Parts: sequence; C-alpha cells; structure tokens
Amino acid sequence: MEYIKIPNSDYIVDSKLWAAFLGIFISDGHTSGSCGSHKKNVVGITQVKNKTKNKIKELLDKLPFEYSTSNDRQFLIYNESLYNFLKPLGNSNEKHIPEYAKNWNVDLLNILFDWLLLGDGRNRSNYKNELLKEYYTVSNRLSDDVFELLLKISNGATYNIRQQTD
Repeated sequence: MEYIKIPNSDYIVDSKLWAAFLGIFISDGHTSGSCGSHKKNVVGITQVKNKTKNKIKELLDKLPFEYSTSNDRQFLIYNESLYNFLKPLGNSNEKHIPEYAKNWNVDLLNILFDWLLLGDGRNRSNYKNELLKEYYTVSNRLSDDVFELLLKISNGATYNIRQQTD
C-alpha cells in the first residue's frame, strides 16, 4: 500500500483514497476565497446528485479529515494544512491536476479519472453501444491535463471546445 503525506501536517493518507479525493476536489471542490468567500482555511466539495453525494460521504469517512455538511449539498473541511495544499490548484477557470499526480502509476491515474468523471463527467453509449466517457471543464489547463492523463492510461482521447450561447 502506498501513502501520501500532506505537507506541513501529520496526515498520511492511502494514495488510492487521495487519488479519489483529488479527483472529486478538482471536479467539484473549492477553497475559501476562490469564489468570493471570506471564510479561511475551508475546503469544500459541492454536489447535488444523491448517488454522488453518498459516494463522497463514504470517501470522506475513510479520510482523516473532519468534515461537516451544509445546505444538503456541500461537504466542508476546516483544515489549514489541507487548504494550503489544495489552494494552488486554482478556481474553476484555473483548475489543474498537480504534476505529482500526473506522474502516478496507471492504477492511481484510473482512480483519479473515475472521480473526475463522477463530478464533471458523464458516461453515455454511442451508436455502436460502446461506452463513451465524457469530461467537461471550463479550465483550458485542466482540459490539457485530462487529455494527458487519458493518454497515460492508454485510452484514446479527443476534445471539443463548445462555446456557451448565453
């Protein structure tokens, strides 16, 4: 079993759990101040789909961070070390996969991708009834990172740019 140490803390986390957490954080997470909030040292994950909320809760229950819920759609972690570790990943327009994670083995990259999809992706079938995994982001850097991740896990990848009409 491999572990990752959260810098400037006593937290040592199973790397598979961390890959899952990092994936859902990149997709649905934020740090205080990234969206105009004034609360300090808060890491939040926002999700409205019940099935996905349940998976996030199960994941958070396995991690060493205490969390609370808010408005039945947010998970909030008040932890300065975790906040400082995740804050550099940016807000929604700047989000990216950190370099250390892009160098993980294929198993961890697959976990990361599955949790990215859980937040901002969807599975659908094409006309041949083949499974297509689609990931959506407004971050150009994250788009490039996900493309790189897919090449590393031996999946084909294409991406499209779609301009919103509003």
